[in-house]
Amino acid sequence: MPVLSEANHTTTTFTKYPVIHHGMPSRPSFPPLGRYMKLGKKKSPSSKLTPATPTRGETELLSLLWEHGDRTLSEVHELMHRKVGYTTVQTRLNRMVEKGLAEREKVGRKPMVYRAAVQPDQVGAGALDSLVSQVTRGSVVPLVAHLVQSTELSDDEIDQLRNLIEQAQQRASDDSRAESKP
Repeated sequence: MPVLSEANHTTTTFTKYPVIHHGMPSRPSFPPLGRYMKLGKKKSPSSKLTPATPTRGETELLSLLWEHGDRTLSEVHELMHRKVGYTTVQTRLNRMVEKGLAEREKVGRKPMVYRAAVQPDQVGAGALDSLVSQVTRGSVVPLVAHLVQSTELSDDEIDQLRNLIEQAQQRASDDSRAESKP
């Protein structure tokens, strides 16, 4: 509730951060939440069991960190393959830290250093699971069929696919045997 103070000044208090309105009516106004307080309980990145699925921009930054290793904000910004604002890169990196996708460390007076907190296969697995569930309704056959038919596969890749299919057949037969036992 606003409190009328000296002359024509009004002070509105939200938590412990006062907002002073000079010459404004004595009705409450609500400040932007980002500058004054955040609602809800903030979770630490370590409290998450699995990292969030990164956005396209976050995936681009992760790729740079995987390829070039630990980097400062300015180094990551310079490595970008397209024109992106410095503060945009900073915001994305900080959000990645909050999501558990990246880590940052400050050593002495040097700038913060960012590193990827997830491995490429972790991100790829999540993205592929999402793709399979959204596009092919949980069936991997259409996705694999498209990739096999539209891509020139090497002999080594064909051998890898055969091994994966054999492993899947083995798991399926092991599962059916386990289900049939009383």
